[in-house]
Amino acid sequence: MIVISPHFDDGIGSCAGTMQRLAGKGHSTTVVTVMSQGPTPSRLSSMARATLAWHAAAPRSRRSREDRHACELLGLSRYELGFVDAPYRRAANGASVELFPAVRLTDSDPWVAKIADAIETFAGAAANQSESSQANFLAFPMAFGQHIDHQLCALAGLRLLRKSWPVVFYREFYYEDTESLVLAQLASAQQIEVKLTEPEFTRKLAAFECYASQVRPLYRNVAALRAQFQAREASEHFFVPALGGSLEDSALNLLLQCG
Repeated sequence: MIVISPHFDDGIGSCAGTMQRLAGKGHSTTVVTVMSQGPTPSRLSSMARATLAWHAAAPRSRRSREDRHACELLGLSRYELGFVDAPYRRAANGASVELFPAVRLTDSDPWVAKIADAIETFAGAAANQSESSQANFLAFPMAFGQHIDHQLCALAGLRLLRKSWPVVFYREFYYEDTESLVLAQLASAQQIEVKLTEPEFTRKLAAFECYASQVRPLYRNVAALRAQFQAREASEHFFVPALGGSLEDSALNLLLQCG
């Protein structure tokens, strides 16, 4: 299982329980963080400076270190693709990128192809190096919440799905939205709920607490984080597109073993 994580904490917050369960069954599990590159100080926009302040000025090196500790705690592999986080990118006209655009993105956005190509290259190399005969699958965010980086990753997933890669989608933690970019585009998908055991949930929570730089901006404090995780993150949700054939079956069977 390769979990495509828009930012350093998304994959662990959304899929840690399922990943550790699959790892316990002997399956390869990797978190690939897409937007892992921080700002260039000389090119900081006003929004970028505000974002740095909001995140307690956590530099990329700290966030990467937090992610490494979280993955080590769960026994997961990790990789960083090195794309620049949205607050630190600029649009073609030089303006700041809108984090939650009013209009959903489309496949024509040039970042979609770049991200899809990078993920395909990584996944292809991982498949060539794997000693397992078990088909791997890629898990992409659903883009609940409409964050621009989540939308780009979701569209990259849909693009690879059309190229017959074994792709599933996961519901992101934190967001409470009921609509997503992926749900709007998939004709049919089977939803699978993975209910975590108490030890799995405890390890997931401990892993997420490794992202100390994100606790205050997202939850205010550790107590609030734990309360929200207990209320909402003890189950993980996946959507398997109805394609038919072995690609769908391989991903579906692995998730059904967890569900």
